[in-house]
Amino acid sequence: MTRHRCAEFATVRVQFADATQLPYADEYFDLAVSTQVYEFVPQVQLALSELHRVLRPGGRAAIIDTDWHTILWHSTNPNRMARVLRAWNEHLAHPVLPRTLGPFLREVGFSVLECKVIPYLDVEYKPEGYSYNMTKTICGFVRGRQGITRQEADAWAEELQDLAEGGAYFFCLNRFLFLAEKR
Repeated sequence: MTRHRCAEFATVRVQFADATQLPYADEYFDLAVSTQVYEFVPQVQLALSELHRVLRPGGRAAIIDTDWHTILWHSTNPNRMARVLRAWNEHLAHPVLPRTLGPFLREVGFSVLECKVIPYLDVEYKPEGYSYNMTKTICGFVRGRQGITRQEADAWAEELQDLAEGGAYFFCLNRFLFLAEKR
């Protein structure tokens, strides 16, 4: 999918690699951008060390990751919502990575220049919205996890649609941008 999306850009080359073993020489890049990658990497400090290795001195990294415990998602059944979100946390190695990302970056040799919150807010439940699409992904993922049945997952998703139809839909999630520089 990525290759298809970037096909029209002659200067873009798509290469897939393990974040803990980047196939590039030391000090190869001036800039690196990572969007919701490190939260999936079990050995996040090793991956950040690799990022540090491939950046030149003074090189910068822009890293965005999500703190999945910041979800505010309105529900008339808060217990079910909590169970669904707990099961959803299993999709990540680090569901609250931004809370420790600054210290991890400093430990591997970066200076953290800036950290900003990037809130995502949906007050409507529509196909172009982030939470609408995440509902489908979450619903499929949580089925059979932590005792959540297909029926319960479907009921959770249906409740969100019902809330939207009643004008009571609300979703908010915080992502965090860290700008770091190799010392």
